[in-house]
Amino acid sequence: MRLKLTRLTAITVRELINFFVSPLAYFILAGITFLALYFFIQYLAIFNQYLMQVATSPLLEPREGVSFNLLVQGYYKALCLIFVFFLPAVAMKTFADERVNASFEYLLTSPITTESMVLGKFIGLCLYLTFIVLWLSIMPLSLFIFTELESLVVLANIIGFWLYTLALGSLAFAISAGSNSSIGAVVISIVILLLYYVVGYLADTLSNQGVDWLASLVRYISPIDQIETFLRGGIKLSSLVYFLTVILFGYILAVRLIDLKRVSRI
Repeated sequence: MRLKLTRLTAITVRELINFFVSPLAYFILAGITFLALYFFIQYLAIFNQYLMQVATSPLLEPREGVSFNLLVQGYYKALCLIFVFFLPAVAMKTFADERVNASFEYLLTSPITTESMVLGKFIGLCLYLTFIVLWLSIMPLSLFIFTELESLVVLANIIGFWLYTLALGSLAFAISAGSNSSIGAVVISIVILLLYYVVGYLADTLSNQGVDWLASLVRYISPIDQIETFLRGGIKLSSLVYFLTVILFGYILAVRLIDLKRVSRI
C-alpha cells in the first residue's frame, strides 16, 4: 500500500513539474491571462459607463439588481468559452505529449498499475488547473479593494468555474489518453468540448417543438446551464453531482483507454 502511494505521489509530482517547466505551458498561461485581462477590462469599462450614465442623468434610475457581482458573473462566463479552446492544449501534455517525448511506451510497460498511472497524471492535471483558476480569480478578487462585493456570490462563482474547468479538463484528458497524436488530441478535444458547450442551446428549439422532456434533459447535460446557478451566487446539489460525475467519467474513460493500449502490447 505504501509503495503504491509512493508511486502515485511520484507520478503526480512528475506531472505537475512537467506543467511548470514546459515553455509551451507558460506560453498558454500568458495567452489565457491576456485574454482574461482583456475581458475583465471590457466588462469593467461597460459597468463604469453604466454607473456614469446613472450619475449624470437624473431621469435614469439604477436598475434593480445591477451590481459589481454582474461584472464577476460576466467575467467567468467569458472564461467558460475561452477554456473550451484552452483546456485541450493543456490536457494534450498528459498522454499525447508523452508519445512525442518517447516516454509513453515506458509507462505502458512499467509495473505501475493503470489506475495509479492515470490517477497520478489526473491529479497533476487537476492541481495545475486549480492553480490556473486561482490565478485568473485574482482579477475579480481585486475588486474587493475598491468596492463592496458579496463574498458568497464571488466564492460561488469561483467554485462553479473550478468545477466546470475540472469537468471539461477530464474529458480532454480522456481524449488525450485515447489519441495517438498531440495535434489530433487537441483538434478532437476542441470539437467535442465545443459541441458540449453549445448543447444547451438546443433546449429552446426542442421546447418550441413541444419536446419538453428532451429539452429538460439537454439543459441538465449542458455545462453552461449547470454553472449558471453558481454564477448567480447559489450552490445546487444536483449541479455538484453533475460536475463530479463528469469528472469521474473522464477519469474512468481514460483508465479504460490506457488499459486497451496496454492489452494490445501484450
